[in-house]
Amino acid sequence: MNRTTIRNGLSIAAGLGVLGLAAACGGGAATGSAPPANQGQGTASASTVAVQTINGGKVLVDSSGAALYTNDQDTSGNPKCVTSDCTSIWVPLTIAAGQKVSAGPGVGGTVATVAMTGGKDQVTLNGKPLYTFSLDGGPGQSHGNGFKDNFSGTSFSWHSAVPAGATAPAAPTSAPAGGIPGY
Repeated sequence: MNRTTIRNGLSIAAGLGVLGLAAACGGGAATGSAPPANQGQGTASASTVAVQTINGGKVLVDSSGAALYTNDQDTSGNPKCVTSDCTSIWVPLTIAAGQKVSAGPGVGGTVATVAMTGGKDQVTLNGKPLYTFSLDGGPGQSHGNGFKDNFSGTSFSWHSAVPAGATAPAAPTSAPAGGIPGY
């Protein structure tokens, strides 16, 4: 199985710049009024964390249907992906400080938050901070499982967040649409 690897955060940032430029130039990017999948904002009308089938496996998603991820380097309640280069790719799932989180049916485990700077809390599952992957491209996509990258000297290994007792879907064997230098 081909595991995806990103040599450094700059390669991803360059790829995002190229993708952003292509979208600005009419490169076929979807348009509309729906909020971006990686906003990470829970709402009162939807569960903050829910279960959805993506790529043949059950994964956790945010209230807009974006796949959620954890990494091996975060410890309970202590996010390591905190630099702007990391959080621009792996967007923390956040809610307003003091807002209550909710878990949909089948999530399992404990959904809670850890305080961040700037008046927001990051959503956690069993103490592990949750993130969306900005290169997934929207709800129902999951390209970040098995991803490896490096930001500010910390090497990260990313995994799809899954409901209690579930196995993560297989890691993708190709880059997201549009490609990424170094992917």
